[in-house]
Amino acid sequence: IYGGVLLFMYALLRETLNKYWKFKYNKIISIMACREFFQENNEEKLIMSDKFIHRGLFGKMNV
Repeated sequence: IYGGVLLFMYALLRETLNKYWKFKYNKIISIMACREFFQENNEEKLIMSDKFIHRGLFGKMNV
Protein backbone atom coordinates (compact mmCIF):
# COMPACT_ATOMS: atom_id res chain seq x y z
CA ILE A 1 0.00 0.00 0.00
CA TYR A 2 2.82 2.40 0.93
CA GLY A 3 4.55 1.84 -2.43
CA GLY A 4 1.30 2.58 -4.28
CA VAL A 5 0.84 5.87 -2.42
CA LEU A 6 4.43 6.84 -3.17
CA LEU A 7 3.94 6.06 -6.87
CA PHE A 8 0.74 8.14 -6.93
CA MET A 9 2.53 11.08 -5.27
CA TYR A 10 5.37 10.83 -7.79
CA ALA A 11 2.91 10.82 -10.73
CA LEU A 12 1.14 13.87 -9.27
CA LEU A 13 4.45 15.69 -8.78
CA ARG A 14 5.60 14.85 -12.31
CA GLU A 15 2.32 16.14 -13.78
CA THR A 16 2.67 19.41 -11.83
CA LEU A 17 6.26 19.83 -13.01
CA ASN A 18 5.25 19.19 -16.63
CA LYS A 19 2.57 21.89 -16.41
CA TYR A 20 5.09 24.28 -14.83
CA TRP A 21 7.71 23.72 -17.54
CA LYS A 22 5.15 24.12 -20.34
CA PHE A 23 3.99 27.36 -18.74
CA LYS A 24 7.57 28.59 -18.39
CA TYR A 25 8.38 27.59 -21.99
CA ASN A 26 5.35 29.53 -23.28
CA LYS A 27 6.44 32.57 -21.26
CA ILE A 28 9.95 32.44 -22.76
CA ILE A 29 8.45 32.31 -26.27
CA SER A 30 6.20 35.32 -25.50
CA ILE A 31 9.22 37.26 -24.17
CA MET A 32 11.13 36.50 -27.39
CA ALA A 33 8.13 37.55 -29.51
CA CYS A 34 7.87 40.83 -27.60
CA ARG A 35 11.60 41.41 -28.04
CA GLU A 36 11.30 40.98 -31.81
CA PHE A 37 8.27 43.27 -31.92
CA PHE A 38 9.90 46.05 -29.90
CA GLN A 39 13.29 45.76 -31.57
CA GLU A 40 11.95 47.87 -34.45
CA ASN A 41 11.16 50.62 -31.94
CA ASN A 42 13.50 52.09 -29.34
CA GLU A 43 15.31 50.09 -26.61
CA GLU A 44 13.37 51.78 -23.80
CA LYS A 45 10.14 50.07 -24.88
CA LEU A 46 11.97 46.73 -25.08
CA ILE A 47 13.14 47.01 -21.46
CA MET A 48 9.66 48.07 -20.32
CA SER A 49 8.04 45.06 -22.03
CA ASP A 50 10.55 42.70 -20.38
CA LYS A 51 9.82 44.16 -16.93
CA PHE A 52 6.07 43.89 -17.52
CA ILE A 53 6.26 40.24 -18.64
CA HIS A 54 8.53 39.23 -15.75
CA ARG A 55 6.22 40.93 -13.25
CA GLY A 56 3.31 38.92 -14.70
CA LEU A 57 5.31 35.68 -14.56
CA PHE A 58 6.46 36.02 -10.95
CA GLY A 59 3.04 37.28 -9.88
CA LYS A 60 1.46 34.07 -11.15
CA MET A 61 4.19 31.83 -9.71
CA ASN A 62 3.70 33.20 -6.15
CA VAL A 63 -0.04 32.44 -6.15
